[in-house]
Amino acid sequence: MLIKHISNLVYDASDCKNKDEIIRHIEKLKANLYKSQKECESINQDKLVLTNLLYQINKDLEDSLSNEKRFVASVSHELRTPLTAILGYGKLLEDTSLDFRQEKYLKSMMESSEYLLSLVSDLLDVAKIEDNRIELSLSNVDLDDIINDCANLIDSKIAQDVEFIVDAPTLKYSVKADEQRVKQIFVNILSNATKFTQKGSIHFYISKVEELEDNRLKIVTNIDDTGIGISSKNIATLFEPFTSTDNTQGTGLGLYISQRLANMMGGEIKVTSKEGEGSSFEVSIVVERSDRKAIGEDLKSVNIMMFSNQNNFIENIKKEFLEYGINFQNYDLSHSDITSTLIQMIANGRFYDIAIFDTDIFKEHTKDIAGTLKAINKDIKLISFNSKKEVPSLFDANINKSITYQRFIKDLSNIYNKKLHKEKHSIDFSKLNILIVDDVLINLEFIKEMMKNYFSISCDTASNGAIAVEKARANRYDVILMDMRMPIMNGLEATREIRKFDTNVPIVCMSANVYKDDKLSAKEAGMNEFIEKPLEYKDIECKLLKLLCDTSDIPANRDIETKEEARKEDITKEEEESNSFEVEDGKVLKDKAINHLKNNFNDAISHKLFDQAIVSLKDYAKRVERDIKRDDFQALSEDFHSLKGILSNIGIKDLANLAEELQRGAEHNNIAHIMDSKVRLVKSLEALFVAP
Repeated sequence: MLIKHISNLVYDASDCKNKDEIIRHIEKLKANLYKSQKECESINQDKLVLTNLLYQINKDLEDSLSNEKRFVASVSHELRTPLTAILGYGKLLEDTSLDFRQEKYLKSMMESSEYLLSLVSDLLDVAKIEDNRIELSLSNVDLDDIINDCANLIDSKIAQDVEFIVDAPTLKYSVKADEQRVKQIFVNILSNATKFTQKGSIHFYISKVEELEDNRLKIVTNIDDTGIGISSKNIATLFEPFTSTDNTQGTGLGLYISQRLANMMGGEIKVTSKEGEGSSFEVSIVVERSDRKAIGEDLKSVNIMMFSNQNNFIENIKKEFLEYGINFQNYDLSHSDITSTLIQMIANGRFYDIAIFDTDIFKEHTKDIAGTLKAINKDIKLISFNSKKEVPSLFDANINKSITYQRFIKDLSNIYNKKLHKEKHSIDFSKLNILIVDDVLINLEFIKEMMKNYFSISCDTASNGAIAVEKARANRYDVILMDMRMPIMNGLEATREIRKFDTNVPIVCMSANVYKDDKLSAKEAGMNEFIEKPLEYKDIECKLLKLLCDTSDIPANRDIETKEEARKEDITKEEEESNSFEVEDGKVLKDKAINHLKNNFNDAISHKLFDQAIVSLKDYAKRVERDIKRDDFQALSEDFHSLKGILSNIGIKDLANLAEELQRGAEHNNIAHIMDSKVRLVKSLEALFVAP
């Protein structure tokens, strides 16, 4: 417009007939140029103001969203803090004597509190997802274990008229995945299936395993139900937040969170459904393939007998056990006289660690058979195998039928390992000195009560970081439980101060915040572990006590700075004093063993069994020396356990008891306190080996 105006002025000036008229037109032109310049400057100024205004509005919106996320995270944190006390005291109350009405009230309170905790956790997860602050914590896991754990969590909630079918074959490989988050996805979908399915079935199964590049696997898991189904309208918004299909309860966050978690794992959740007929949820995730699994390896050196009809299931178990050199004997009851089989079973029972009974076949006299085996071998583990999901009287555990043979072996291994480590809490934790730091009084009291109730530990307390620093300066603690958010001085600041004068004391962060930034901050401040609130007994057991067991065998003499130095000192002491132990007479031990065997067998069989036992004892004595040099405490525990079993079977009870004591020491990684007993055992065995 300005250019057109100037052009017109120039055109008008060209028609002028005298100089004065030309000058007037030029002045007019200048005036219009000046006016247009001012108008442009005004427009630019308005643009700048508008730009600044838009920037400020955008910044205010971003700050508002950020404040909203911080508000949600903060409120979630504050809600989880009192829930720590409510759930914690509820669990402590469960261990007291309650009448029927009190148990009913407590159950309702716990269910409501757990539901509230799940809502709070969902809100916290949404805040973290929207802020891109969720971090997957990858570890080696077995997917079939995750599926079975989820199934066990849901099983009690399934309606009586609904058949729950779980099909989780054991994969050949472990995978690297976030176990907690994968479980969160499955449990969420399973919970919906149980809620909306009152008859028919729920089928939970792995439908596809696809090998991808770079050693990755795409695993597809389905959850199919015959429930009420989902309308096409609701399916369209199913994975949006706050859009629940249930009008009675629920925030609609579960599926939204699950979908986002599946996306983070390189997969997705798909759903197909028809109203009145049911729904099918397909969950895909991409994981990295890990080590090949050896499902029977934990049962090496274990003698197993089983009583069941011969079939492909038993044949597969035999092949798997044969690969690892496991002694497995199945007595086929369908092609033999049951009376002679039972006699043979009882005669051999003293030499086995595990006896498995198909109690669907042994419907009668199961209690008598179990009692007889326990009488002749008090250490034998009795396991039932049936379709009723129940443990018969006198049996130690049950394995349910309708599972794969790989799952059977894994369940058997888990049961046996529980037996092997049943005394893992025999350490006297009451002597440990622990400091609990938390600004909420009820939380302090609850954690104190938990430590006292479960572990007999009396704890010191501090209500903020500043007090904790002074107490840590004045006292020597075995571990410090440190809350992250506190007034005056928070947990991170307190940890940094403590690390200036004590770099050794383990400090465990307690926080309801589970952002990756929080975990990183805790680690950078010098904390050793991170426990999420609300605290549970398993958290203490898995993380805190592991930390304590790693340090509890350090000698009280502070001049010995490391466990390695302590180990070397005890080995030197062993070498110096090896001749001072009271070693059993080899001839006496041999006579005791032969006479024990003769109580049940003739002379020829007794000597044959003794010779076989000597071969095994020599092998395990060598393994003990090897594994001590390697500091392989798990292997040592297995070595001593096998020695105990062999010595018990041939009647040398004193040395068997000594081997059991050594096994407990090895379980606690406590080599310093078992060296004397180890030398006595090995020297006695050496005397037995050369006995005439």
